[in-house]
Parts: sequence; structure tokens; C-alpha cells
Amino acid sequence: MTPDAMTTIPPKPRATPWRHLLVGASLLLCASAFAAEPASAWSSLNPSQQEALATLRSEWDSLPPKQQQRLAQAAERWQDMTPAQRQRAQQKLEQWKALSPEQRRERGAEMRAQLQQLTPEERARLREQVQTFRQLPPEQRERLIDQYQRFRALPQPQRQEMRECLRRRRAGETLDCEHYLPPG
Repeated sequence: MTPDAMTTIPPKPRATPWRHLLVGASLLLCASAFAAEPASAWSSLNPSQQEALATLRSEWDSLPPKQQQRLAQAAERWQDMTPAQRQRAQQKLEQWKALSPEQRRERGAEMRAQLQQLTPEERARLREQVQTFRQLPPEQRERLIDQYQRFRALPQPQRQEMRECLRRRRAGETLDCEHYLPPG
């Protein structure tokens, strides 16, 4: 072999640009899969969130990241609530905490089953109604909650009569359906 032949090393094949893009995209997908939902430490919550979620402090780190996020957002809404709304929310949270894990799963399954029975249009209407309700002033939300609680206290036949009255009113008739409700 000649000295010239020994020093000539064939060049390495160059990676094509699409290979770089493919490798980069793969790395980004892998990284995003691992970093999609980081859990948040209790100390990362602001003081008002910690105050609102104080009953969950001991179990906070064991909650799934999605649940932590939902609870942190709910704690933010807590600041906009009236004292009566806060008391009701606190009672519901305590009732939920008193349930066994099996009872919680059952309640969640019941709610999902009820939602699945709705048509897509009914689910969309329900989402719109919830959004509209959340945008109401606190006093108006409080009044509607009070009316709903009085409605729930009615015997089934009177509830059905009131539903029919409300249906006819939505259809355009001028009716006073609130007379079905007990005084508040």
C-alpha cells in the first residue's frame, strides 16, 4: 500500500436534514410525555390556595397531578365565593372526604354514566349552562342555588309539576312557576 492510500480515509456519510428533524421530534415527544403533568408541591401553592385546601394538606403529595391542578383552580375560585357558598363548598368537601375510596369511585362512575346517557347536544347545552352560571354575579348564583335547594326539597309530584311549568314557560307561555317552591 502506498503512503497516499493509507492517509485517504473515506468521508463519513452525512446525516440528511430530515433525519435530524426526525430525531429531534422523537426526543421532544419523549420529553413531553415525561414532563406533561408534573405534580406540584404544597409549597408551590399561594397562601390563599393553601388556606382553601388546608384539609387536603396531608394527602396533597399523593394526589394525581390532574386532581392537584383542578383543586388549585377551585381554590382560586374560592376567593370569589360568598361566605354562604364557601360554607356549602366546605361541607361538600368534608362529605367527599368521609367517603371510602370505593364510594368515591362509585359516585364518579354514576356521574360519568349519567353524562354518557346525554346526547352530544345535551352535553354541550349543559357545558354552556355551567359556564353561564359561573359567570353570574355571586348574589345571583346564591339565589339560584337557594331556589334549587328548595326545589330538591319538594315531593316528586310537585317537582314534576314545576318542571312542566318551566317547560311551558320556555316555550313562550307567561307563567309564574316559582309558586311551587316553599318560601325561602
